[in-house]
Amino acid sequence: MAKPGHPYNKFSTGNKESLSNPNLREMLFNFYNSKYSANLMKLVVYGQSDIDVLTKSVEEKFAEVKNQKFAKFQLQEHPYDEKTLKHLIKLVPVKDKKTLDICWVL
Repeated sequence: MAKPGHPYNKFSTGNKESLSNPNLREMLFNFYNSKYSANLMKLVVYGQSDIDVLTKSVEEKFAEVKNQKFAKFQLQEHPYDEKTLKHLIKLVPVKDKKTLDICWVL
């Protein structure tokens, strides 16, 4: 429903067919190398262990995440226009799953 060309107007789920792309591994590495950077990530750790134990564990597991100093992503414009706002969209699920996801653009 988002405007064409806006980041919200992209395919966001996959299936067996989309995962059978012969270049999938290369595409994942390209995505990782162009989007993943320590300065863009947040981590919350909750545990019963001592803070020093938790800190050591986090450092061991995440030390290799490089800080590539990528700029923080910011939306430059609203993803929806007057034609796509104020619509109720009903979907028929393929599985019996009861969830509701609501997203507000602020």
